Amino acid sequence: MATKRAQTSETPSARRRFECPFCGSTSGASKEHVWAQWLHKTPAAQNLLDGYAGDRLKNVRGRVTLNQDDTYEVTPEFLPDVAPFLPKVTILVCTDCNRGWMSGLEEKAKSLLAPLIFDNRPVRLDRDDQRLLSAWAAKTFMAYAVTLGTQGNPFTPEDYEYLRLNRVPPAGMQIWVFSASSRWAEVGLQIEPFILHDESFRPDLHGMNSAVASLAAGGVVFLMMKLPPQMAQLAASLGPPAAGQWPQEITAGGTEIKLEPGELDEEYLDQVHRWQFSINQHTLPSPVGMTTDALDRLKEAHFAGVSTQALKEIRRGVLPEDAKTAAEQVQRAEMNAQSFIDAGDPVGAARLLTRATREHFYRGDFVGAARLAEGEVSIPSGGLEADPEAAYRIGQAYWNLGDPRGAGWYRRAIQLGMNHNHPRFGLVDSLMWGGNYAESLGELALISPADDHEVSVVFVAKAALSFLVEDLCISVQTRSAVPRDALTTLDHESLWKLLRGKDAISRPLWIKLGLAPRTVKFHLARAWFGCTADAWIMACLWLVHSGEDERLVPVLRLGLSKSLNLGLDGDEVLSVFEASGIDVTKVRHALDVARKARD
Repeated sequence: MATKRAQTSETPSARRRFECPFCGSTSGASKEHVWAQWLHKTPAAQNLLDGYAGDRLKNVRGRVTLNQDDTYEVTPEFLPDVAPFLPKVTILVCTDCNRGWMSGLEEKAKSLLAPLIFDNRPVRLDRDDQRLLSAWAAKTFMAYAVTLGTQGNPFTPEDYEYLRLNRVPPAGMQIWVFSASSRWAEVGLQIEPFILHDESFRPDLHGMNSAVASLAAGGVVFLMMKLPPQMAQLAASLGPPAAGQWPQEITAGGTEIKLEPGELDEEYLDQVHRWQFSINQHTLPSPVGMTTDALDRLKEAHFAGVSTQALKEIRRGVLPEDAKTAAEQVQRAEMNAQSFIDAGDPVGAARLLTRATREHFYRGDFVGAARLAEGEVSIPSGGLEADPEAAYRIGQAYWNLGDPRGAGWYRRAIQLGMNHNHPRFGLVDSLMWGGNYAESLGELALISPADDHEVSVVFVAKAALSFLVEDLCISVQTRSAVPRDALTTLDHESLWKLLRGKDAISRPLWIKLGLAPRTVKFHLARAWFGCTADAWIMACLWLVHSGEDERLVPVLRLGLSKSLNLGLDGDEVLSVFEASGIDVTKVRHALDVARKARD
């Protein structure tokens, strides 16, 4: 997807030709704050900028190209440097746009929102007010997207021109608004671009074409979703979570709404974050290092609806990860951070490692991400020693590795004040992978599900863990943990020997549960990841046994949405259990109902 932004430079020192993203002008460059400058007076923004010295960070984005060997590679795209803190992030636009229509939008948006943001007074928004604020939010999102690079920006040159000429969001964009009492609603601007393409998509010719985003300012939050106009029918199923009448869509304006302080709370903001992250999970994995033929195989699986995790496995099959290159990049980042420390700037060192952590995490290098993240919190006076988000990042890196070391970092995030369910679920998983099933079950009991999806997850997890703790007599772990990979790769006999050696199971109990060596593997501890049909079926059999069978349909609906093969071989697994003398009538009926609901 071509854009009107300047082309990639070959070196950091190469000068970039200025071109206004909104009108294409090449003269009169000026700085535009993507998070409005009048919002800098909010208490949260002032606290964030206290002591800020105006430093800038290099903004280098990868751009996928196809080399002469028919292999996709990344070339650097050097964009204008950016500030480390959102309120100071700027982009270059022409003076005419900056002082003209953009300034006009800012003044009008300020007059509408200032009473609520600065004086905590409710505001009423009529149809015209809503349309104006939707244009202002669209301008903010589109300005910030310029910092994402040529292929990361989901907006086209036509989108920018349309907003400039019409003062309304471009086709395919929807804007919602609500107010919230939460630290997440004070200062924030986040865009999660993703791809909605047909099979003709090529990463060297096209970029992101869709996005979900959030803009927070002084307790007011705007949400945005942008889809290709030809795929507008997906909007209803991909939109943000609802909480009563909120959020209110304001894209085209509607009946008057009254926006009062703190309509929603942090729990809803957590749902919004999950919404943004969940949509981003459906993007195609990076094609870097793959040939066009290998990418075609990956795209075929992607458009067939294969899960993101399975796509990563397919990608690893056609392209072994270059661990050596990743390790070298980690070492380089650590050396650069040390130079900041030597210069007396530990905060700068911590920021650099945070940025590198995210880059490695999103590329799938979780080993490097964990190492860098642990480095950033260990820097004395780096500002992240007591940061719950930093501890959570480390837990997430280990979680993706199936490494039980994540448990300690999830606990730390919770102790430092991260109270939503994400770190708690991560803690449950990490304890489970470490073989601490009883403790994992105890932590799971402390989780208060926020919605039906989480209720189903908790029930499936309880089912799997209770099998392990109660029926399989794993109440105390006295030896080393069972490796996570072993649970998915060993055959029945080898696994039985492994578990017997860890005082985990007896052969009579194994047989009693009907775990036929020929067809069923030991996936109970991984049931709620939706990896295999037998895990879900066994979890549901436990629900029936424990009198919780009213949850069968939502649990199986969750399984159908997450599992690659539940819909395909669920009946086969049921037949195995039925042949072992287990009554599967309720589970079979619930599976049929869940399939009909899905289809």
